[in-house]
Amino acid sequence: ASIKEYWGGMLAAGATTFWEVFNPEETEEQRYAMYGDRYGKSLCQAWGASPLYLLGRWFFGLMPDEAGYRTYHLKPDIAELGDFEAELPIRQSRIRLACRDGELTVFCSDLDGSIEIGGQRTPIPRATLYRRKMD
Repeated sequence: ASIKEYWGGMLAAGATTFWEVFNPEETEEQRYAMYGDRYGKSLCQAWGASPLYLLGRWFFGLMPDEAGYRTYHLKPDIAELGDFEAELPIRQSRIRLACRDGELTVFCSDLDGSIEIGGQRTPIPRATLYRRKMD
């Protein structure tokens, strides 16, 4: 809910980047002011991109199994997510996840990983498509 309200509010206000600060109650003129400068607010802040980390960590359960994400572990919250497609960047690679019509798929061409669903952990070797019908 917080992500939808805060970062979704930025999108609704016309953001195409992550702003330094966002307050949905500010007027358009106030939205750009900061540090006593009428246009002092940065509208492109790297640290403001925390939804990328939060979505990967809390919805998809992305965690490193080894330092520096040499291997990864997923524990997706399927019930919360419903049907989805996601691409999670780690190291020089991407983990692609999708859930459509009750089937979950995971693929990463460059890294070994694992997935945990219902307390059962299953390895996912690199360049292997993982498929599982969800109950």
